[in-house]
Amino acid sequence: MRWSIPSNVWYAVALVMVVSLALTVYADVGEVVRVLGRYQWWLLPLAMGLTLTNQALRFVKWEYLLRELDIDVPLLGSLGVFTSALVMILTPGKLGDFWKSWLLRDDHGVPISRSSPVVAVERLTDLVGVICLALLGVYTFGRSVVLTVGLLGTLFVGVALLRHRPTCERLFDLLGRIPRVGDHVGSVRRTYENSYELLRADVLTVTIGLSVVSWFCECLGLWLILSGFGVDPGILASAFVFALSSILGALSLLPGGIGATEGSMTLLLVELDVSRSVAVGATLLTRAVTLWFSAGLALAALPSYYVYRRQMPGGSD
Repeated sequence: MRWSIPSNVWYAVALVMVVSLALTVYADVGEVVRVLGRYQWWLLPLAMGLTLTNQALRFVKWEYLLRELDIDVPLLGSLGVFTSALVMILTPGKLGDFWKSWLLRDDHGVPISRSSPVVAVERLTDLVGVICLALLGVYTFGRSVVLTVGLLGTLFVGVALLRHRPTCERLFDLLGRIPRVGDHVGSVRRTYENSYELLRADVLTVTIGLSVVSWFCECLGLWLILSGFGVDPGILASAFVFALSSILGALSLLPGGIGATEGSMTLLLVELDVSRSVAVGATLLTRAVTLWFSAGLALAALPSYYVYRRQMPGGSD
């Protein structure tokens, strides 16, 4: 396989250029340029460090989930899979994360039905963690109560149903009787059986806890970036804005949430009495050090991972 930049990256770049232009026009191009010109740029490396901390904690969670299912992958190989797959954050709803399962199958012989529950629970606990952070804002400001509490309630009900094996077994039996759908029920049932172990209370406590801490690092990144403009809405307010805009971006099913995340983050900051120009500048910088920095890490890691694959016994390129 010849190394190349995935096509979804180019689509996302084109989309973000359009979104960035629209936001700067909304805030007045001259004003955005002016506030960026006065920005304290030395703070950006610190914000990038917080993004790295987030990814490091998420890798710890990834390794923890693999070990819970006794999936034995060398640490370097696991890191390569995790880092390379970060480029898939530019897919709708980050569904491209399931690329990890394909890499584990092709490079380490792990069946997709065995590893896909790890990716699913990883995404689920990320979402729960971000919603918990949004609840901080709901508690503090009393805003978006219905949306945030409704999402969290739906997730907990969903997890409770998944934990009730008899209900799920009956559902699989019903689906198995449906033409064409029934052909795939066997693989879905195997995936569910593997997922069941990851939905234990102790596992969820660890993984949700890691998710809250890891994503709080990126919330701190937004707060740090805002401080570079001389604005301080507070850490809890920053967490609320980052978390809720991330949720809305994920729900939009746009690549990387581009457009929905930027738009909602800007409007939420304006609601907190941040000027339009600073709100747009902070939003663009925040997305640069979170979404685009993470995607850049993945692109930088891909060539090294291809070399690693070729050096594996029976490895392919």
